[in-house]
Amino acid sequence: MSKFDFLWDIIREKLPSYEERTQQSTIIELIAQALEEQKSAIIEGPCGVGKSFSYLVPAIEHAVNKGKRVLVCTANIALQEQLVNKDLPFLQEIFPTKFNYALVKGKSNYLCMYKYYANRNKEEITPYKKWVSETRTGDKSELDPAPNPYIWNEFLSIPGDECFGKACNNYDECWAEKAKERARSSQVLVCNYHLLFATLNYHGNSIPEFDVAICDEAHELAGIARDFFGKKVSENSYINIVNKFLTTFQNKDDKDLAASFMQKVRDIFFQLRQFLKSDQYKIRFRSKPELHYEELLDDLRIIGQKVAIKLIDLQADFGDESEEVQHLKVLDKKIQNLVTNTMFLFDMADPNSVYFLEEDKEKNTIHLVSKSIDVSEIIALRFFSLTRSNILISATMSVNKEFAFISSETGLKDFLPLIVTSPFNLKEQALIVIPSEEMQFTPKEEKEFLMEMPPMVKKIIEIVKGRVLGLFTSYKNLNLVKDYLRVNPVPYEVFIQGGGIAPQKLVEKFKASKDSVLLGTSSLWTGVDCPGETLTCVVIDKLPFPNFSDPVVDAIKEKNPRSFFEFQIPTMVIELKQGVGRLIRRKDDIGVVVLLDKRAITASYKGLIMESFRHEYLMAVNTDKIEPFLKKRGRL
Repeated sequence: MSKFDFLWDIIREKLPSYEERTQQSTIIELIAQALEEQKSAIIEGPCGVGKSFSYLVPAIEHAVNKGKRVLVCTANIALQEQLVNKDLPFLQEIFPTKFNYALVKGKSNYLCMYKYYANRNKEEITPYKKWVSETRTGDKSELDPAPNPYIWNEFLSIPGDECFGKACNNYDECWAEKAKERARSSQVLVCNYHLLFATLNYHGNSIPEFDVAICDEAHELAGIARDFFGKKVSENSYINIVNKFLTTFQNKDDKDLAASFMQKVRDIFFQLRQFLKSDQYKIRFRSKPELHYEELLDDLRIIGQKVAIKLIDLQADFGDESEEVQHLKVLDKKIQNLVTNTMFLFDMADPNSVYFLEEDKEKNTIHLVSKSIDVSEIIALRFFSLTRSNILISATMSVNKEFAFISSETGLKDFLPLIVTSPFNLKEQALIVIPSEEMQFTPKEEKEFLMEMPPMVKKIIEIVKGRVLGLFTSYKNLNLVKDYLRVNPVPYEVFIQGGGIAPQKLVEKFKASKDSVLLGTSSLWTGVDCPGETLTCVVIDKLPFPNFSDPVVDAIKEKNPRSFFEFQIPTMVIELKQGVGRLIRRKDDIGVVVLLDKRAITASYKGLIMESFRHEYLMAVNTDKIEPFLKKRGRL
């Protein structure tokens, strides 16, 4: 008998459609054990087990009974909104002990009254004045339609590193601070990984202290950490500093210093542009280039010294209260960070970092970037060490029924493991087809494969009569199919990712049309939930190996001779499981997954892939099995 049994009676009464699942109870009991014993856990729960209730119920019970605070992290906005707008309000209503929860967002999501008062006479913000007078939270998510990004960022909000904090004259009106107060009085906090790592990386205080961390969609944890624990500079990084410097420092020597400094910045970034176009550069820097950035760094330090001296003088005269002092404090900190980043990026001395160039052709901008190759120690030290228990949970984390890969990627070493089976009868509900009898070529024979692939996609759409979600590993492959269907149309509406329409909008259109087709790339591999006949077939172009032109992947390949088996295959299998997981979302769903890459069953490493699927799904090697499978189950 479980201490949570009383809840199920209430849930069944409130939610008549609720189905009890043994898998859900198993997860709840393991998480409760981990929290009680101050241990960590890694849990794989396939779609349909009710993961959010599985961790929220024991987390809330632990928080209210032990006086602790629990942080729930997610990777995508859709899950965040489900937790805050649906799951937590429901549990708050039925839980016997009162608890509070809060969604934690970054400062730039909130109206900044200091910026508003400074800009209130500007024409651009006229459409927002009524909202400013009526808002209850200051959160831009209240606005429908969403605010113009330029107007919001320029006139109505402020990034965290430019905020004056308690020294701001409008601190008592600060919406971000009010949101933080709500978070401090809450037992359950919800945020995304981006805010979590931004807070940890810059030692911010956006998130109140917490005792337990629950990481949903934890298969994305390490990848997001790589983005946030890296560094980046562009010409604009230096231009912005100089512009802020010149608002206070106006004499000839200061202007000459700024001009000299900017010429050195332009020279360095011109060299980087030339380097990017040269034969010496491929994917990333393999050795430190001759850039002679020392004089640039010297000028930046002199600018920093001038700011620091002026700041001390002004503090002596006016204390910390003056607006100019606050602006100089912000500038001083920005210069210190830029000095640190400049030294780190141009020295290229960290053996655990990869250094590379990113080009934004739209903005004609180039960035010098670093990312950590291995983030496991960083995550363990900066995140996991803050908590008593860390729960990693996702529908896709195991490879060959083990958690070795996710453990090595995230640095979580001592944990309780749990893999629960799907609550669905997958052998009856789903068929996986790998048409090796029809597809002659593999993606390694790229030219031939890309000639075969578009006609095969069209054939599948016609067999299934629309109702297809096509998941592609690149825009190149997606566009080939798009162009083929333009010349050889199918009698169904086809929605294609791109063209400025948000992916979620396309998903909504697809769900609203019973026999349409939706074709997309990476953002549709996760989070797409289309139960029922709308989605009867998932087509996957090829095994989703990590992009070999990614600098981190390239560096891992070079450092680890076994990276194909220890990094590339595990990463691919987890992504493939995400794609396959788009198909069966409810107990009455019926459908087919077609993987057009026959390496899954012919390559020497096929066992490492199919071990994750062959015991649970029916398998076939020819598309002629699709029609009878669906007809037998009333889907054709």
